[in-house]
Amino acid sequence: SFYEIYPTSYFDSNGDGIGDLNGISQKLEYIKSLGFTGLWL
Repeated sequence: SFYEIYPTSYFDSNGDGIGDLNGISQKLEYIKSLGFTGLWL
């Protein structure tokens, strides 16, 4: 199953207030633990 993410609002990794791909990659284990096997960006 897929987890849909709007990147600019998901997770901010560098503190500028805008979500980014690094923030998404930091949360991949969490998303996987929820049972999702794919991302829809």
